[in-house]
Amino acid sequence: FQGAIIDAVYQRDRRQFRRRLLLYLAFSIGAAVTSSLRAMCFQITGRRLSCTLRNALFAAIVRQDVAFFDNNATGTLTSRLTQDINQMSMPLTTLVGTLLSAVIQLCGSVAMAFYTSWRLSMLAFTTLGPVIFITNSYATWSKEQNRRILSLLGEANSVATESLGNIRTVKAMGADADEIARYETHTTAARDRGVVDAALSASTQLVNNFLDRGAGWLILFYGGVLAMRDGSGLSAGR
Repeated sequence: FQGAIIDAVYQRDRRQFRRRLLLYLAFSIGAAVTSSLRAMCFQITGRRLSCTLRNALFAAIVRQDVAFFDNNATGTLTSRLTQDINQMSMPLTTLVGTLLSAVIQLCGSVAMAFYTSWRLSMLAFTTLGPVIFITNSYATWSKEQNRRILSLLGEANSVATESLGNIRTVKAMGADADEIARYETHTTAARDRGVVDAALSASTQLVNNFLDRGAGWLILFYGGVLAMRDGSGLSAGR
């Protein structure tokens, strides 16, 4: 509708301008309301899923044999009940909702793009392959990286639980500095891996932004050339 509004202004058609503007306002309000409802639904679903997962995981841990608890520290198990569950449920409340919205918008945008100009649509798709490849490569690497980060944070939580649970012994042995060093070793390693992950994420986003802006520039250039040709069927707004 934005393009139609621009065309109405360019043609000085007040009736079409008011009509398109009111429709644009109505659709904007509808999109805002549905977006809020979508966020609420996914937030509620995510919280219910987190509760169910925590209950199921705790029940599974408690049912294990004593040998299992001998091989796994208490802090590691509590970390699984908190950090790991949060990492599992977070994508549902954020990424899944965004993904569904993006897929719906993509289908509508592709249909509208081919309806407007198949040439510009094919030009826009030239960056789709590189973006998918770069993003998929980063996601595969980041998955393993974040698994290691969670493992290190679980070990740090285990050290903290053991130290605080036996704080009298730690004080009596004068092992304060040793326990602090043990804890900082794990958290520092997790931090360093997180910094590397953040740097690679920024690099991936930078390359994708360059591809996106470059495709936008090419579309504007070629679209402008087509719009200035007689009989092209394109206008300034379209």
